[in-house]
Amino acid sequence: GPNTGLFLIITADHSQDVEIPGTEAGLTFGRLERAQAFGDIRALLAKGRRVCHVHLRNPEEVSQLAGL
Repeated sequence: GPNTGLFLIITADHSQDVEIPGTEAGLTFGRLERAQAFGDIRALLAKGRRVCHVHLRNPEEVSQLAGL
């Protein structure tokens, strides 16, 4: 469709990140989530879509976004 959307991608650090069983050392669920988000951003940009990425260092900050 027409290029009228603005895509908001919100990521956050995990207070307790866990390794994914059966994968190479260091691959965690948090790293997997970030990789997915960055892949989504790259795909949207490749299609000429507008993207805003907000990264929160503290997951509890999500509640502060509601006040904006």
